[in-house]
Formats: sequence, C-alpha cells, structure tokens
Amino acid sequence: MGILFVWLLFAGIVGAIASDKTMGFWGGFLWSVVLSPVIGLIIVILSKSKAEHYREQQMLHNQVQQTQVLSQLSKNNQQSITDELAKLKKLLDDKAITEEEYQKMKNKIISQFD
Repeated sequence: MGILFVWLLFAGIVGAIASDKTMGFWGGFLWSVVLSPVIGLIIVILSKSKAEHYREQQMLHNQVQQTQVLSQLSKNNQQSITDELAKLKKLLDDKAITEEEYQKMKNKIISQFD
C-alpha cells in the first residue's frame, strides 16, 4: 500500500511538471502511472512546452501567409508582363514602332521581370 501511495505521489509530481507541456497534467500523470514516474518524467522532459508549440504554430501561420503573398506577387508579375507585351505588340501592329524597336523593348521588358 505504501509503494502505491509513493508511486501515485511521484506520478502527481510528474503531472504537475507536465502541466506546462502540451500533454498537460493528466497526460504526464497517466504516463507516470502506467509506465513509471521515472519514465513519465523522461517523456515529459522530452515533450514540447506550450510556448514552444505556440511559437511553431505562429511560424507555420506566417510561412503560409508569406507563401500566399509571394504567389500573388508572382501572379501579378505574370499578368503585368503579359499586359506590357500585349501593348507593345499592339504598337507594332499599328505600325507605331518598327520591328527592331519592338524587339529591343520586348527584350527590355522581359529582362526587367527576370
């Protein structure tokens, strides 16, 4: 009976340590009861803290937002280069510029977006 009491006491201590971790009090407590307080403590020490988990979630959220912004910028650049080339082609078709001028301006526009 005394061993069980000590076992549960140490499991409770490990659970208290785990309360700042993502597994929480009950996760640490149950690991300690089922396996042993020492193994439960090792598991708790190796698990992520709530603050670390929150930082990782924030970083992931920021990366998703940055990816969306970069994708939108890339899409806008593709549209603007297409628009610029279409305007330039219209000038060529309307004989407002020569073929040589068209090629020079086209190469300049393409090089700006590379």
